[in-house]
Amino acid sequence: MNIPNRESGARILGFCLAVVALLLRPSIPADASVVDVEEMCKIYVANETAIPIQVQVLMKRYSATTASYACMRQDGQITEYSVLTSVWRRPFGVCEFEKASTAYLQGKGFFPPQMYMAKIPSECPQQNDSRYIPANGVSEGLFVQILNFFDRLAASPEALDSAFRDNSKQEEFPVLRSNILARRVHVQGISLAPFFLSADISGYEVSLKEAPTSRQGWLVSVDLTSTGFKITHFSRVYH
Repeated sequence: MNIPNRESGARILGFCLAVVALLLRPSIPADASVVDVEEMCKIYVANETAIPIQVQVLMKRYSATTASYACMRQDGQITEYSVLTSVWRRPFGVCEFEKASTAYLQGKGFFPPQMYMAKIPSECPQQNDSRYIPANGVSEGLFVQILNFFDRLAASPEALDSAFRDNSKQEEFPVLRSNILARRVHVQGISLAPFFLSADISGYEVSLKEAPTSRQGWLVSVDLTSTGFKITHFSRVYH
């Protein structure tokens, strides 16, 4: 298996994107989804008819001709807004688009650009399709390889057990193992691991959740070695 190039600049970028994409905002809700008790975030496609006037104003201001991502409080105030690119067809049956740097933000930190990918062999759907997940610092080919890796684990207890290194079998290993085999969790984000500097191994962080809007899940560290993927560490995460 070919090991991808690992430039230092890409690793620094991977660190920033991994923290933001997987921990702070692991996915873009396909439809309206509650982020907290007073705020709702959603993708608005430009050809929709029911776009709030506040979002329409920002779409015009930032020349959003395809789609936008916005968070709105119950009082109608916009707290976050970003422009989304068109959807592109990529190799290996991958569709992708980019969420640009946050153009409008109130009371939050800074969100850099994010890539979103989906493995869809047919025509690429619009940006609000729930199959798109964050995929930062990874190529389309590696994105597909990681998805296939977790599909194989869910289909074979033997493959799953051999994928975990001995030192990764923590106390909650039986819980994660059961969730994977029962297909209760799915890949909801992939990113280059932060500051992973080994010359022999390429590291990636994979977010596993029951659904894109779920507040609980797992963050799994995956190494791409000369003999294939190995899981080295995992932990529960709460969003």
